[in-house]
Amino acid sequence: GAGASLAAGYVKIRWRLWSELVVGVVTAFQAGLLLLMNTTSNIWLCYAAYVLFRGSYQFLVPLAIFQIATSLSKELCALVFGVNTFFAIVLKTIITIIVADKRGLGLSVHPQVGIRGT
Repeated sequence: GAGASLAAGYVKIRWRLWSELVVGVVTAFQAGLLLLMNTTSNIWLCYAAYVLFRGSYQFLVPLAIFQIATSLSKELCALVFGVNTFFAIVLKTIITIIVADKRGLGLSVHPQVGIRGT
């Protein structure tokens, strides 16, 4: 994960021009990995897909932050990322409660991965 984030800073391309294409391709790759993890019964293949998914996610985070931060002031940047993180955690918690809790759907682990991703 950290290596992928570090690598994103050293890749020599014009990010302003190619960032959307890179994000789209990596996101499509991640979607394929999530589909593979949901459909496979081989645990080692699932682990390998998860490692690739997390590595590609860590590669995308600095790119996305850079794209957003270039158009914001420092104060607004902190507010945007703080609020975004807060709502992401709240939403993930709500989805987890609905999917995993016995009072909600009470699904087993495999269907939960299909709904929640990771």
